[in-house]
Amino acid sequence: MSDQFAAWRAARDAKIRVLLDEKYPAWLLNETIDEENQIIQFDLVHYWPPDGWQRRHYTYEVEPDVLHFRGTTVVSAKERMKLKKENLFYTPSPQTV
Repeated sequence: MSDQFAAWRAARDAKIRVLLDEKYPAWLLNETIDEENQIIQFDLVHYWPPDGWQRRHYTYEVEPDVLHFRGTTVVSAKERMKLKKENLFYTPSPQTV
């Protein structure tokens, strides 16, 4: 099953990457996989111009390969400082900063 979940995550990640401003890091949090319904739910913390740092809630449906936006909350600087490296989804390269 882990190979199947890896494939699901790879498809989801491809959808996420086109949303990101590559000048800012992004964290993937609270991932849950509903195997029966082939759905991944997760939060993504990133800088979203012009609104700033936010935690956005998403649902990814494996079939039909659709990413649904489910809402957002503002993330304070204090909350960002608590984010862990192991949850880092994307780190900008020096060339993009």
